[in-house]
Amino acid sequence: MKNSITALLMIISLTIILNGCQIQESKVNPDNAEKKVETNLIQETTNDPRQNTSWTKIEEINVDLDRDSKEDTLGLYTTAERDKEGNLMWDDGQKWLLLVQSGDKFYSLLSEYVQLGSVYFTVSKYSEDITTKVTVIVPTGANLKMVSYSYDKDKQGFIEEPIYNSKEDNFIYTSIPSYK
Repeated sequence: MKNSITALLMIISLTIILNGCQIQESKVNPDNAEKKVETNLIQETTNDPRQNTSWTKIEEINVDLDRDSKEDTLGLYTTAERDKEGNLMWDDGQKWLLLVQSGDKFYSLLSEYVQLGSVYFTVSKYSEDITTKVTVIVPTGANLKMVSYSYDKDKQGFIEEPIYNSKEDNFIYTSIPSYK
């Protein structure tokens, strides 16, 4: 009996030691290290990207995004058209454009074709010292993506920072309302 208890204690101790080593290894394992988030700089253009395409305005807000004490216009557009009653006529996919207009400068924060999905955005500011952030949410039937944009005065452009991009999922339900 005494040998059985000793053997059991040795197995438990060995298991704890081995698991402890594995945990320590995983903490320092470079494969498990947090990956650096890739950012992109969106620079100004003087050409209005809405030219030469038929865009339907979905949402628009006036807010100072570049901290120059002047309001900028942030607008969300799609190529889906409206019918005579004003209802959007969605296709299986359409182009979307989230555009900042600051005087005669334009910044295309998001400009992409979205298949079986929509584009939504939020604008947030925590205090006067913090740059205003625009967060874009793109849910589709097979993916959910979130991206944050904030103006960088030193770089004279908007920094695009991915927040979340799901693997291919097959969403069964979403409570996000659709545009009318």
